Amino acid sequence: MKTAMRYYFLLALFIFCTNAFSEVLEVSAKEFIGNGISGKSVLRGNVEVKKSGDILRANEMEIYMDSNRKLKKIRAVGEVYFFLTTQDGRKVEGSCQELKYDAISGDYFLNKNAHLKEIGKANTLNGDTIFFNKKTGEMSVKGVKNKPAKLIFNLDDK
Repeated sequence: MKTAMRYYFLLALFIFCTNAFSEVLEVSAKEFIGNGISGKSVLRGNVEVKKSGDILRANEMEIYMDSNRKLKKIRAVGEVYFFLTTQDGRKVEGSCQELKYDAISGDYFLNKNAHLKEIGKANTLNGDTIFFNKKTGEMSVKGVKNKPAKLIFNLDDK
């Protein structure tokens, strides 16, 4: 019975997460708790979210949708890993202990032991907190008292 309920919930979540432009949010986890009225879904255990080639993994996640079934924001906690492509085509990956993503603005907030790296390049940010905007490419990094922020970048890159 639980397997059947999980299947129907996954199917309902898949339909719920598909917007008018056929953009699909693919979600998998060991446990799902969803509310179609509030638009909030809570996922626990080996959570993975895929959207337009971007991947986000964490131990737990909260996903918020608006009344038109469009993604508004995500909060991920515990062993967070992500891979994404920026508006200008750069591929980046990162990790942290807590990630907040605002789908409307494109803002990513990485907290607690945050790392961000451009794939195939030396360009790296490490710190306690990293802000990154997928759309504009804007970034900032902050360290803590005993562990300063660290930036590594190739001066030859364009």
